[in-house]
Amino acid sequence: MTDFIGRDAIPYARFSSNQQQHGMSLERQSNAFDSFVKKSKANPRYDLAMDDKGKSAYKGQHILENGALGNFIYKLEGGDLKLPTSPKPLLVVEEVDRLTRLEPDDGQELLLRLMRYVDICVVDPSGSSYQLFARKGQGSDIGSIILLTIKIYSAHDHSKKLSKRVGIAHAKSLSEAVVSGKALRYGTYPFWLRKNGDKYELVLKWVEILNEVYVMLSDGIAPADIANTLNEKGYKVPRTQRDHKKEVLEHETNRWNTNRVRVLYSSRTPIGKMKPVNHQTEIDLYPPAISEDLYFKAIAVVNRRKRGSGNKIGRVKSLFAGFTYCYACRKRMHTDTRLRNGISDVRMRCSSRASATLIDRDCDCGYISMDFEERLLILLIDKVALSDLLVAPVDNQVSILSSKISICEQEISEFNKLLKTSIAPALYQGLAVHQDKLKELEAKLVLITPINNNVITENYEEIAELAQASLDPKNETERARMNVLINSIVNRVELYKKVKQSSIIIVNFKSGIRRMYTQSRNVPDWNIIELEPALEQQHQIEHSVT
Repeated sequence: MTDFIGRDAIPYARFSSNQQQHGMSLERQSNAFDSFVKKSKANPRYDLAMDDKGKSAYKGQHILENGALGNFIYKLEGGDLKLPTSPKPLLVVEEVDRLTRLEPDDGQELLLRLMRYVDICVVDPSGSSYQLFARKGQGSDIGSIILLTIKIYSAHDHSKKLSKRVGIAHAKSLSEAVVSGKALRYGTYPFWLRKNGDKYELVLKWVEILNEVYVMLSDGIAPADIANTLNEKGYKVPRTQRDHKKEVLEHETNRWNTNRVRVLYSSRTPIGKMKPVNHQTEIDLYPPAISEDLYFKAIAVVNRRKRGSGNKIGRVKSLFAGFTYCYACRKRMHTDTRLRNGISDVRMRCSSRASATLIDRDCDCGYISMDFEERLLILLIDKVALSDLLVAPVDNQVSILSSKISICEQEISEFNKLLKTSIAPALYQGLAVHQDKLKELEAKLVLITPINNNVITENYEEIAELAQASLDPKNETERARMNVLINSIVNRVELYKKVKQSSIIIVNFKSGIRRMYTQSRNVPDWNIIELEPALEQQHQIEHSVT
């Protein structure tokens, strides 16, 4: 080792999975380097030390630009990092497989790229013996080149076999999860769960927080406001680490924020769903932490905000934002707020008003003031009977869906019988597909049965209760909730107002009825017309009515 006196030595360490972070892998590799430089009297370059934690050399994750080794190579090849050339620094590793487990050709190419700038020094754990690999003619010989090639092949072959064994083990564990409801023996799982043997269990304190979040989402409250509420109540943020009971630990300093709330509704894990890697369908893996009714209600609110007015949840400017259109040109109505005499006012405008002049516009619809909100609420509450809003189930649809559900249940039963004698992946995939189909059919059946009318009745009653409070622009939470409630019974609203001439409101209810409300300058009272979809054109009012 006397040849290494004063020579620069750069340590590199790597392990493949995050689970190894809690083991001795990194410490073992670091100790080997320290022992080597102590015995060889090489110059340790700790300023260039590299480690790739949880990055697979078999998949090449460590040589991407965000990997320590990959960034090292890019800097060398780009000229951003200069190293001595005579002699070259030593890149000290525990074994060649720390650097590569790639396909042999790719592995050789990677090491040749490295050896333009460094010599590779493989040391044993004690640091007392080593194997040096350098480019031909630079201290290397044919024997070491052959040995290096063998090591590259051996590292790749070992990883390939290991990957296959892990894949088989994962497939078996997934099969047991689908058939017997057992917990997976690999991967992470949601923070509101813990493992007890081979089963997942709910952790009550986290489940309660999750339910509170979904209730607030379904009420139309913004993720930012939800985060503030959680912080005000003193709810802790979950960590990724778990204790001896397999429960997640709490952050002592971190607080809830918008992103942490959004993560909670970014997948269907709260209702027990999980989509395995490389699978097309989800499986029922976890115990559900919230009801499906609450989940889908909250997600419907979130999705409608995204494709509707563009306003953040909880920041609804108009009670009808997201489903209101101009009666004249059928373009979407936009909302804005303004201050008039120190009082906040909400108004709606046709999107065609963005044109520079009245001549260029598609219609002559004027600004619609907040008075329309009050007028439309009065019409909804006083001029519409609850019986008009209830959805009558269609007997033949119920019969057809019930028949399909029965067939699907029989097919699922057959798959379960086959899985008792076979673990073919196709059977598990088929079972998952039919389970999803059954859920879809059951959801459709719920939509056309009277139970949905109970929700409509409750929402209609809540509209009446919130009407007064929701007309105040300062009451953002009440207005957001009212927006959700109205959209639960109304599909579409069309508005038109011509200054000092005529006003029109058309409301399309989800029950199928359509109502038109008109008012002209000479007749202050509103005229109500019940529309039939096919006869709507007969009731169109010319925009020039005076």
